[in-house]
Amino acid sequence: MRRALTIAGCGLAACAALACLGTTAGVGPSRAPDAARSLANPFRDDASAAAAGRKLFERHCAHCHETAPGAKRRAPALDAAALGNVSSGTLFWFVTNGNLRGGMPAWSRLPRAQRWQLVAYLQASHPRGR
Repeated sequence: MRRALTIAGCGLAACAALACLGTTAGVGPSRAPDAARSLANPFRDDASAAAAGRKLFERHCAHCHETAPGAKRRAPALDAAALGNVSSGTLFWFVTNGNLRGGMPAWSRLPRAQRWQLVAYLQASHPRGR
């Protein structure tokens, strides 16, 4: 049975959004090891890091996770439904490892600080969980 990834990016209803991140397939954030889940973002609440993360997002992520109204996305929108209850460490782990079956590349080639800046941007833009 094929899993539907009909989520306008990564962000419909919470359960649908997590499905697009791969949690229902067992290959997404739910697979993050406990040690990763508990990692704290060294750039939490750092506006300059979030601004740097925004630039990284625009350079590396926006073409798939497009957020413009009416844009045709290749990946889920990253909104509060998708990101709100995911820990910083889990997001970092997911950005680092990706979900190749779901079409998300691993960004481990980016320096660690830049991956944390991406997390800072995502969480500053959608500040529910952390």
